[in-house]
Amino acid sequence: MKPMKLLSVVVIVLSVCGITSCTNPMQEAEAAHNRGDLEAVVKWLRVAAENGDAVAQDMLGVAHGNGEGTTKDYAEANKWFTLAAEKGYRRAQYNLGLSYHNGWGVPRSYAEAAKWYRLAAMQGHGESQVILGSFHDKGAGVKQDYQEAIKWYRLAADQGHPTAQANLGVLYRDGHGVTKDYPEAARWFRLAVAQGDARGQTGLSGMYSSGEGMPKDPVEALRLLRLAAAQGQPTALFNMGATYRYGPDVTPDLVRAHMWFSLSAELDDDTAAYERDNVEKKLSPQQIADSRAMTRTCQQRKFKDCECIGSISSTALTTLCLTTIGTLTTPVK
Repeated sequence: MKPMKLLSVVVIVLSVCGITSCTNPMQEAEAAHNRGDLEAVVKWLRVAAENGDAVAQDMLGVAHGNGEGTTKDYAEANKWFTLAAEKGYRRAQYNLGLSYHNGWGVPRSYAEAAKWYRLAAMQGHGESQVILGSFHDKGAGVKQDYQEAIKWYRLAADQGHPTAQANLGVLYRDGHGVTKDYPEAARWFRLAVAQGDARGQTGLSGMYSSGEGMPKDPVEALRLLRLAAAQGQPTALFNMGATYRYGPDVTPDLVRAHMWFSLSAELDDDTAAYERDNVEKKLSPQQIADSRAMTRTCQQRKFKDCECIGSISSTALTTLCLTTIGTLTTPVK
């Protein structure tokens, strides 16, 4: 989670008039942005912010938080976020929530983050609704409450937020806070998948693989799983490891299984680390070295086309790699 980029929103003009002239700081800031002069942007934002404009205060906070046109300074960023947030400006409330959520310039506090996310969420801020839903889903900074999670996820999902849609799919699939409903889970997963959401792809893949609420379709399950893994989704990376360890939808390959479990484990999946270590016991030192080289290459490629790294013995995988990316990749040693 990162604060939004400077001047990524529509500029609202504030007029600060003297006796003989009238200057629009926000118009000046926009003009400076258009010519690529971020220092001038910050100068004019400061004029507007010091005259009490909440939009300028929030944007000045973003500038300090990102170090754009000024020194990176989380404490200064939070000062301006707080001024705007206390005026009720929802994007500043969200940004202040992010600061407390991540410990940016303040002690990390999920409870304080939840307070500010809630204020923004109550004003319809979609990202705040998603995060507040996840806090209630997991019991982070608030009481664990699936009903509250569903309420906030649904508000965000109805705005088209793919993460909220995927999270609703998980709750309906698992029956948390609602009666287990596979068709409803699939509906939410599909809405998320339509926007390219990796968690939605992983969830729908699992339903096609297991046949929960729909006919089994291993081909579609694997297609969706590959899409999610290419985005680095941790569960998808783990499931790719399981797929290559056990089959039957691909030719079992312990070196590739080790690679996928390693990728997932490095994203703090303890179960993946356990599976990686079990697979490692079955590999030769050379195979372990090969897998580790493949893992590094996959990370450098940001998870794209990782099945096509290294030596391939499977005809089906060779065909896939040659038709999708046109080449095979030698791992970095």
